[in-house]
Formats: sequence, C-alpha cells, structure tokens
Amino acid sequence: MSDLKPCPFCGKAPHDDNDPVARRVTCRTKGCAMDGLSISVPEWNTRAHGATTVAQVKDLKAALTALLKGQVFDNGGHLVKRVIPSHSSIIHAKIVLEAKEEFK
Repeated sequence: MSDLKPCPFCGKAPHDDNDPVARRVTCRTKGCAMDGLSISVPEWNTRAHGATTVAQVKDLKAALTALLKGQVFDNGGHLVKRVIPSHSSIIHAKIVLEAKEEFK
C-alpha cells in the first residue's frame, strides 16, 4: 500500500482491495467526499497540478477563524493587530468554514 497517496480530501490512508487483476482503492473515512467511491490506483494517485492540500485547507480554516475573532497574524504566527471584520467578510468566512467541515 506504500505506492498509494493519502486521500486528497481528508488526508487519511486509503483502503486497498488488493485485487491482483483490477486493483481498486477507496477512502473509508466517514463523512469524507471519497467515502464509498472505488477507483483505480492510477486515478487515485492523480492530483490536479497545484491542488490544495489538506494542510493548506487547515491553515486557511485557522486564518478564517482568526479573522472571525478579529485577529490578524503574520507568517510567524504572531498577532499583528486586532481588527473589526466587515459583515460581508464574516458571512463569507462562515460559509467557507461550514462547507469544509470534513477538514476538522
């Protein structure tokens, strides 16, 4: 199973059916977008050029959460300033965060 990349949506290790003729892979993480979908190994390991990683999504979620709290951090993670986010920024951040619940 070492030749398989982690799930592109949840980052967990995939399930390999180990069929020698037509090897298929799926994610069995409850709530994951790939849960229950069985695809070939080459398809599983294919990633879009420049695709967002699970770690990047978690970083974005943390940044949005900080924005909702009115905090702005520099690249080193140090609090730079406190701000009052606009109403539209708050609404947009909440929509994005709610849509990405599988990345908790």
